Amino acid sequence: MKNMFNHLNQVLLILMTILMFLTSLSV
Repeated sequence: MKNMFNHLNQVLLILMTILMFLTSLSV
């Protein structure tokens, strides 16, 4: 269970990074 949560956390972090990258590109 904890392992799954850890994996989910990593995915969220990656998504946030991509989102910020895209936002900086459009601005």
